[in-house]
Amino acid sequence: MKYVLTLTATAWASSIIPSANGIELGGDMDLHLYGQLHLALVSADKKDMDIANEGHRLGARGSSKLESGAKAFFNFETEYLNDSTNVNEIDTDDNDIPDTDVASPTANESTDQINIHVRHANMGFEGSLGTITIGRQNNPYNATYTSDVFQRNSGWAQQAAYRIGDAVVYSTRTTPSGDAVEYGGYVGVMVHGINSKQLEANQRDIDSYHLGGNFNFGHLKLDGGLFNLQFDDSDAKQVGMSFGMTYSVNYLYMGLNYETLEHTDTSQQQDDIQVLDYAVKYKFKNVSYGIGYGVKNTEPEGGDRIHENRVVFEAEYHLAGNIVGYLGAADYNKESSTSDNVYLGLIMTF
Repeated sequence: MKYVLTLTATAWASSIIPSANGIELGGDMDLHLYGQLHLALVSADKKDMDIANEGHRLGARGSSKLESGAKAFFNFETEYLNDSTNVNEIDTDDNDIPDTDVASPTANESTDQINIHVRHANMGFEGSLGTITIGRQNNPYNATYTSDVFQRNSGWAQQAAYRIGDAVVYSTRTTPSGDAVEYGGYVGVMVHGINSKQLEANQRDIDSYHLGGNFNFGHLKLDGGLFNLQFDDSDAKQVGMSFGMTYSVNYLYMGLNYETLEHTDTSQQQDDIQVLDYAVKYKFKNVSYGIGYGVKNTEPEGGDRIHENRVVFEAEYHLAGNIVGYLGAADYNKESSTSDNVYLGLIMTF
């Protein structure tokens, strides 16, 4: 069960009541504390079996109402990667075998070494004209990733960062009165400064542009986005476009994502990448069954096309309101850099 702890500015009194939104601290600001513990037993082809940290998280978000009627808000969220399969690996003795980076926390180290990543660190304002969010936040472009619905092996071919930092994003959403139609859009920029005279020739005030929109009509939803990213420390750049479509009715969900990317590296060689990813999920009682299929084609400039594909099967069992267990398997073709794997996981949220 989740609880609410309410504090007022006039009295240091508290009351505890059930809540679906984590721990709430009231008064002038509504503060919500939330998080999750996420562990999985993973067996991957040509790798050791692992009980892996799949994303232990702790965060806080809050809001205050301004005299104008608008709302100010913030969100700060961290992720703890101790005992994770995501530790850095380096070849320390040049024998072509990657060794675990000794600077990364591992299972046999004491608990005083914590590997913390920041997922969200943003603030902003929301009013009748839309929302402005400043700082590290979800990339609004990722709304097009409609097939990213599995606990593992989702997003294997996504080309854009799921979160962006040093960013300012303006978004708006409109529901015309009396209509079942909803639509919206966003525009954003990344402003990442580098104080280095050595890079002066390549410095840019604006490092990336993001633009997109969505259209929601009943059971059908369409999302589209594009971005242009250039790097301060080189002439490398990325130009991406993505389209997502979902259809959901009752217990059925279907998602389709198509994405293209033009990637130019520091030597000005360009790779063209196309990704097509499908996902279908169906919920029966407390169990959700899902299947996904994805294809990624990379066409290097002056080279042969690289074709990768992935099939994933997964079942989620909702043990309680905040506890989910899942079981799945994924198969990748030989051209893919990802290993086939089977997994069993558990998530507890608060």
